[in-house]
Amino acid sequence: MKRFLLTLLVLSLTSLIVGSCGSRANGGKQASLGAPATGSKLSSPKLIGVGTVGRGAAPSGKNVSGLPQGIRVTWSRNTEAVCVGYYLYRDTQPIPDSRWGDATLRVNGGNLISQPASGTSVSFDDSQFAPPGPPVGSTWYYRVTAVDDLAQESDFSNELPYTVQAHHVDSFDPPSAYWSDTVTITGYYFGFFGAPTDSVEFQSIFGGTVKANVLSWTPTSIQVVVPDLAATGRIEVIIASSIAYSPTDFVNLQPFILDNAPQAQFRGGSIHITGGNFGASQGNGKVYFSQNAYAAGYYSWADGAVDAIVPGPAVQGEVWLIDDQDHQSNHVTFIARPRILTPAVMTAGIGETVVVTGVGFGLDRTVGEIRVGGAGANEIKSWADNYISFVIPVMAKDGNATVKVKDGLSNSIIVTVQPPLTVKMTGLASRGTYAPPDHLLVTAVADRSAERADLVVDGRLYNTIYSPHTFTFDLDPALFTNAMHFADVRVYRRAQKAWSDDVFFYVRSLPGDVNGDDVVNDADAAALGYFLKTFGVGRQYPDADYSGAIDGNGDGVIDEREFETIARNFGKRRVQ
Repeated sequence: MKRFLLTLLVLSLTSLIVGSCGSRANGGKQASLGAPATGSKLSSPKLIGVGTVGRGAAPSGKNVSGLPQGIRVTWSRNTEAVCVGYYLYRDTQPIPDSRWGDATLRVNGGNLISQPASGTSVSFDDSQFAPPGPPVGSTWYYRVTAVDDLAQESDFSNELPYTVQAHHVDSFDPPSAYWSDTVTITGYYFGFFGAPTDSVEFQSIFGGTVKANVLSWTPTSIQVVVPDLAATGRIEVIIASSIAYSPTDFVNLQPFILDNAPQAQFRGGSIHITGGNFGASQGNGKVYFSQNAYAAGYYSWADGAVDAIVPGPAVQGEVWLIDDQDHQSNHVTFIARPRILTPAVMTAGIGETVVVTGVGFGLDRTVGEIRVGGAGANEIKSWADNYISFVIPVMAKDGNATVKVKDGLSNSIIVTVQPPLTVKMTGLASRGTYAPPDHLLVTAVADRSAERADLVVDGRLYNTIYSPHTFTFDLDPALFTNAMHFADVRVYRRAQKAWSDDVFFYVRSLPGDVNGDDVVNDADAAALGYFLKTFGVGRQYPDADYSGAIDGNGDGVIDEREFETIARNFGKRRVQ
């Protein structure tokens, strides 16, 4: 009997323990596909809301980015002590109870979402979508279960769907503004700003768009600075690759330049500037060519076009405009062209120093260049804003000469390049001896472009000939002292000058005049004696300097017979 009662007690305790375990969830069963829990003590959570998750720290709710990185799901927190976490289920269609426990629908890679330590709700960012995130227009369905410390799930929660919405622009204020003004854009689904992918862009005066500087960005309002070059047109709010356009055109008030023609112009020439918002009349408006140089005058001024005169101090770089209210336009490229004024036509020889005058050459020769017949002039004598002095380069050819300053190219002048100016002398033999009544024909052989020739004897001008081609001089020995002399010829072409080598020659204009004082007397006998004593008898010239003049008898040898010449001509003087 005792044994029967003991057995009955054991069976009763076993039944009590099994019943207690079965009451934890699902009648004591772990979650399995198609077997929804019933009678679980772990209560089901309740879905509170779903919404898209933008870039950055976006709160839960629907006012977030139209192109989100994920979807944020929020549910009530299960406060039971045995609750350790949750499984969140997602599908593209409603989730029936029969899919309870289906691990293929669980987000977070199928992993448990941990129970937070406190709070009344739990939020989870479901971001396991293909980049860039859940597409606009797609609908997703969610349900959640609570999980206890035995890995047993509660029943499904309620279901909430979410359709990803695109962002939208309702309006902006003010409707018109200048560059650098602030504009506020209102709408919804803007989310929270992510600089790498989000932007506000205005239409550009040159086509395309220009990005604005964002001052603030909330889900329903964006404040930006109107960028330079903004044009009248729709404002674009871009989130990732999705664009929302303003319902009306933003109106640009800033003056803007689209083009200037010609882009390169001489000082004193005119340029035609086109654009907008210049003002119907000039008033206090100006066109600037540098910080301190504005147009020398205006042929016309209208709201969309201005014809201005390039001022004298214009420099390379840019041109811009200010309107009557001192609003400044964008800057566009302008090239101030130097202008050569004189000469219009140039004839110059290689190696010749020439000067061109003009305006706009600048003061910095390091950024300037002058070319003649295709060759750069490297030897610059002087460079000023209104003239350049330079040497015609060796490689120059007939053609044009131009001055280039940075990118500005001057007008061209026609250049005829002549060969280098050279000369040689013929008709006078080196160390030759010449005596009256013979005359010498000495010729300066030079280029046909030579304009003048001089014959210079003993450093003094003997004669000048002006002739375009031939320079032949008549040299009369009777005009020179009985001695050794030297001569050269010099030719000129404009400012150029060339001269030949010196040629040394002897003149026997008065035989017996050994000392060359234009009279034969005792002094000549003494001079001859000294010569013979010093150099010896029989000395042949041209070994000795003056020997051609000392050889009074002209036999080519200096000896005692020269005294006979002195005696024969004693007392004679050279007729000058």
